[in-house]
Amino acid sequence: MDKPGAKRPLSVIEASRLLGISPDAVRKRYQRENLEGYKDESGRLFVYVEDKSHDTHDKSHDTHDSTQAIIGAYKSKDKLYEKTIAIMQDEIARLCKELDNKQLELEWKDILFLRAMDERDGELKRIKQLLEPKPSFIRRLLSGRK
Repeated sequence: MDKPGAKRPLSVIEASRLLGISPDAVRKRYQRENLEGYKDESGRLFVYVEDKSHDTHDKSHDTHDSTQAIIGAYKSKDKLYEKTIAIMQDEIARLCKELDNKQLELEWKDILFLRAMDERDGELKRIKQLLEPKPSFIRRLLSGRK
């Protein structure tokens, strides 16, 4: 009896069934020296494939594990996307607040500018009054004004 994991020669058809690939793929693997083998006197190809008939490992667990790994990868990506979205939402909220603050600042600057312009207009009127020619003392006397 063969030991578990020992290689035994199989026909191309048997090897393709065991490996889950086409017979042509078995021949290509032999040509590329990915599978060991030999040809008998009639030219028939036999390849050595690891004997897994004694393997007690349940393949359904492998499928389940790989499915779980795929699901885990998607969940991980979903968490990454959720985290990225949360970070972007926080950044948007921060930028909106900053924009509001800038708008308030501009409104205050406008108010201060308008106040300054009003004060300037008042000063200009006073200066204009001071610079207006006043009637001489004699003209005031003649006109009856003091």
